[in-house]
Amino acid sequence: MAILLGAFDLDAPLAARLADYVRQGGTLVVNVRQVNGRLPPELLGAKPAATSRAIQGPVAAAGGGGVTLDEPYDFQPLELHGAEPLWTDAQGGVVASVNRCGRGRVVLTAVDYMLPRTPAVKGAGQKIWAALLKGKRMPLVENLMRRIVDEVLPIAVHGDVEYGLSKVADGWWVYLINNRGVTKFTQTPETFDAGATARVTVDMRRLAAASLRELRADAPITPEQGKNAFTIDVGPGDIRVVKIVTAGSRPAK
Repeated sequence: MAILLGAFDLDAPLAARLADYVRQGGTLVVNVRQVNGRLPPELLGAKPAATSRAIQGPVAAAGGGGVTLDEPYDFQPLELHGAEPLWTDAQGGVVASVNRCGRGRVVLTAVDYMLPRTPAVKGAGQKIWAALLKGKRMPLVENLMRRIVDEVLPIAVHGDVEYGLSKVADGWWVYLINNRGVTKFTQTPETFDAGATARVTVDMRRLAAASLRELRADAPITPEQGKNAFTIDVGPGDIRVVKIVTAGSRPAK
């Protein structure tokens, strides 16, 4: 997957490379402000309106799980020419679309750089606004990234933890990190709040696990009965590393 970020200079050679990337099986995420008329219409499957309009309030996502915008955004409604709507506003305007082209797909987002409306200020005011954006939550970006993660990862992690994945020769390593429940001052030993222990369930989806093992404790894990999932507790400030050995995989050396 390739995601274009910021004010991208999409020249003709790069546009041709991206089109080939999609046709050969890649997924491209691009914003209407980045297209610049360089990408062929059959690749996008949609055409942005010539003028922008405001959007605020609920944005519905295909398949459910939309968001609510609590401040105004501006977008160029998409006219679909083969693409399918990914997001729509309360008036039915298409806010994002997905189009299949060759073996790949193009996700086209219509909100200006996926950011809230920029105030009409200059000089120091513009710098202040840029600084404020760094601390703001971006609900559309969060929704899109959550959808991408749900689609491309082989597992789903449910619980209040940070997590990561590593692909190894005979399966996967899953890192579960609990950043909560630790207090540490300069002159005192750190203390742990057992009440901040995170109970985490890992849904292995379509992975066929031959065995599960927590590596730091060197202890086996038993999957939940009747489910392709396991549950594990991660203490305050603790890290658990679970190795999923997949059935039929090549043993690690």
